[in-house]
Order: sequence, then structure tokens, then C-alpha cells
Amino acid sequence: VHKGKAHKGEHDAIVPVDLFNQVQQQIDDNRVRRSGRKTRAASSPLCGKIYDADGQLMSVSFSYGRGKRMYRYYVSGCLLPRTAHVSTNRIGQRLSATRIEKALSIGLSPLSMGNENALTDAVRKVTMLSDALLVEIDVGLALPGDAISDTIVLRKAELIDPDARIDSDILYLTVALPADRRGRTKRSPDTAMVAGDTKAQLAALVRKAHKRLAEMKASPLEPLSHSEMKAAPSEWIRRQSSIGLLAPDIQKALLTGTAPAHVTPDWMLAQEWPVDWDAQRRLIDMAA
Repeated sequence: VHKGKAHKGEHDAIVPVDLFNQVQQQIDDNRVRRSGRKTRAASSPLCGKIYDADGQLMSVSFSYGRGKRMYRYYVSGCLLPRTAHVSTNRIGQRLSATRIEKALSIGLSPLSMGNENALTDAVRKVTMLSDALLVEIDVGLALPGDAISDTIVLRKAELIDPDARIDSDILYLTVALPADRRGRTKRSPDTAMVAGDTKAQLAALVRKAHKRLAEMKASPLEPLSHSEMKAAPSEWIRRQSSIGLLAPDIQKALLTGTAPAHVTPDWMLAQEWPVDWDAQRRLIDMAA
């Protein structure tokens, strides 16, 4: 090759073609082939999707404890060694990956509809707040096809977060992040008769009911607005709002998680609640 133009050589080949090909084959056979195995970081379900309160992308970090037990963390970029030298006013966050993933798994369980893997893949972004996770879910990926409408999805999402909304096929909702407890915790025998995720859903159901009543000017907390009271626009909203008219001790049990073990949001919404408070207590199997 001279000045970008290739010229045919006039000398004899230094190495026979067959020998050259044999050597190339041997080189290929001896070459180290690297596996395409996923890295530990890539196997974390929120890798590339989770952000801290300042909007920084959080990366997966690992450490080893007693007995070489491995721990995973989601860490803000400003706290990582490779970027710690960069000038920033951000404090950053470092939280247990298992804690965050478990909170999402439990918190989003009403939306899984039997396919938790599809729901995990549909999570587009998670933003860390002080005591909660702001989650963005691609409804189209979570629920392929037209078998389930956005309305049903939103109803289930409102059991998790009363302010959940769908905008441009993206579901926005907040999932509570339980406190990070260390050591053993002894449960009092007179509290938390229902599972943790059900407890949160029942509390959200009561809050949503009072929000619906306020929208219809029917809130028992605002009697002066009753002159402008409106009827429930749908059967679903009527059932939701009826929870806010139950006996005060029943609502307190729903808010504090001390309701009987059989009580779930679906069970509550399926009942035709009588007006009499004692009859309500008998229906829910609570002492008057």
C-alpha cells in the first residue's frame, strides 16, 4: 500500500497459503473465550432504574461481613470511590438493596396479578424519598394486551397510594419504605393482627374513602358542606366512600392494623355495610 493505493506484490509468497491458514486456525483454537455471564450488579433488578432524592443515579455496591456474607447496597454516585472526588453539594444515600427490593415487592403486590416478574420488568424508574419510594411503571409492559383496563389498574393502585395516577400509559404511585430495624423486635400480642402489606392497604383504603367523601361534600368531618352534597358518580366510588362512614373504632382498627386477620381491602369493598354501628361490628366480627 502506497499513498492509500494497494499495489499487487511481485515477489513470491514467504509462507505457503496452507501453512498460513493452519497457523491462523491454531491461534483461533488457543484464544481465550470470555463468557457472557451477567455481572453481579446487572443481576440487581433496580440496576440503572433507581435514583436518590437529588436525582442522582444510584449504583449497586457490595461489601462482605462476618463469615464472608455478601451485602448489596444501592449507593448515590457522589459516594462512590470513582466519583467521590467530584465537587458536589449533594449528601447522597446508601441503602440496603434487599430492604428496598422487599419494600417494592410487598408494596406493589396488589398490582402483580400473579406475574411479579413482568411487574418488576415494567418498573421504569424508582426515586428515593425520605420514607417512601416514588415508582413509575409502564402499564403496557406490566399488563400486555387489552385483558385489563387502566381503570382496574388504577383502582388497585389506589389501595397502595390514594394519590396514584396514570399519565401517558405511565402509572405513578408512592410505596412506603419501612423503617430500617436492627436486632430482634418482639411483637405485642394486641397489635398488627394482619400482614404488613395488608395493613398498609387497609390504612390507604380509609384515607381514600375520606378523600372521596370530601370530593362529594359528604365528609362527616365537614358537616357545613352537606348542603352541597353530591351523589357518588359510580358504584365503585360509592363502595370506596362507604368505608369512611363506618364506626370510628372500626376505622381506627383499619388504620392501626388491629383489624381481624380475615379483613382485607377486597373483603371490605365487597360488603354491603349497614348503617347501624353495632351491626357493622358484628359483620366485621369485632366486639361492640
